[in-house]
Amino acid sequence: MSRLLLLAAALASLRAADFRPPAGRRYATIAAAGSILPGGRVLQPFGRQITTGPGTFGLAINHKGLLATTDIGSDRIGISLIEQVKGEWQDRHLWARTPGSTAAETAEPDWKGVFFGIAFETDRSLWVSEGDSGRLRLVDINSGNHQKIVNLNDREWRNSFSGDLAYDPARHLIFVIDQANFRLAIVDSKKGQVISSIRVGRMPFAIALSPDASTAYVTNVGVFR
Repeated sequence: MSRLLLLAAALASLRAADFRPPAGRRYATIAAAGSILPGGRVLQPFGRQITTGPGTFGLAINHKGLLATTDIGSDRIGISLIEQVKGEWQDRHLWARTPGSTAAETAEPDWKGVFFGIAFETDRSLWVSEGDSGRLRLVDINSGNHQKIVNLNDREWRNSFSGDLAYDPARHLIFVIDQANFRLAIVDSKKGQVISSIRVGRMPFAIALSPDASTAYVTNVGVFR
């Protein structure tokens, strides 16, 4: 009987230990050896960590392995570019010009925002969504200057908010979410024009294309009442 009690006590102790956060009593922190989340989980890096701009939100990769992120941080916004050169990872940034900033900035003055959407059109250019401007911007990743700008606002649609996007290179089409108008806009990237709009669910957020690009899948974070 005593052995059963000891076994039960040992199992109870193990079960209790399972509910303790891996970090124990350590505070949340960010460190190269391992970061601790507020909930007590520990993130330990596998491989090299590379710092991007503040508020990294969207990510794209081209067929050569060049990584690009949209950075929507509070102090400045722009794009981070990360690539491997002669076996070493290098990063550089394209910052939108910020009023009052003393840091070096390479982008154009009218580039006022970035959001979730980002996709490469070529090895040296990529589309990014600007968020509450309702625009898409095709950015030259060498200079930071725009090659095209597409505005989702027109006589029918107002106050557009350009969000996540997906690019179909075979047909030169951009499928971009307009979060404010609960729609999916389809853009001809060669002409730089919106050619169609489709109503989707309440508060659309993310989009993905099927492998043959015949179907677009959209997630919605809102509910109808």
